[in-house]
Amino acid sequence: MKATANWLSLGFAGVLALALPRACVARKKARSPQSGQPVILNQAEARALLIKTQTPDYPPIAKVNYIQGSVKLQLLVGKTGKVEAVHVLKGFPLLAAAAIPAVRHWRYKPLIKGCRPTPFVTMARVNFWLDAQHMFLSSGGSQELENLPARPMRDFDRQVHPPYALGLERNTGSAPVVELRVLVSAQGRVIDSKLLRGNVAALKRARKIVQRLRFHPAYWGTLAIPWTTDVNVPIGRPFVHAQMESQLHR
Repeated sequence: MKATANWLSLGFAGVLALALPRACVARKKARSPQSGQPVILNQAEARALLIKTQTPDYPPIAKVNYIQGSVKLQLLVGKTGKVEAVHVLKGFPLLAAAAIPAVRHWRYKPLIKGCRPTPFVTMARVNFWLDAQHMFLSSGGSQELENLPARPMRDFDRQVHPPYALGLERNTGSAPVVELRVLVSAQGRVIDSKLLRGNVAALKRARKIVQRLRFHPAYWGTLAIPWTTDVNVPIGRPFVHAQMESQLHR
């Protein structure tokens, strides 16, 4: 009777607490080989886990040129809730370059799946909007808002001298090529890259090659700015700059 009384005194919560570890052990044993892969969460699911954000600085050059809009990003969040990788899916280069470092400081609650913390992939959107007061002040108070540039992004694009890669040899043979759109910083460093054309299986290697490249940065007038350029990356060993190839195997 004593043993029975002790068991009953646990109540439903106690029984559940004892049962959960056993259920977790059973799930761990039943895990598939793919269980270590990130799961995909939609934006609403990921937003429910978000506990810390950081607002990006609005690029001054974008402000004075009336450039605004959204940047769509893909995030890889690790088991601890830390953002481990950020890739641009869509967005104006000046704004994308400002959004990435801010989003890297976001933090999420760990996602628990099968009683274990699990990495996940999700989308996020960062907005850059100018208010009417800023646009009026930028015009010096003498210009009506409706007379401001109708297509500021297109107008700005025409004035930019894009970046270009230094030290990447042309592919004169039949080596497989991966075409990447590379976001280059004002210092000539790679911020991000995304696949435009080529074998998805070679994307990781292509990004590794490009990451080691130096670029001549883009210029707007005399100012170096972050901007994108398309790069054809030859994957075959004979077609990669010898210095880069040696760096790949360090």
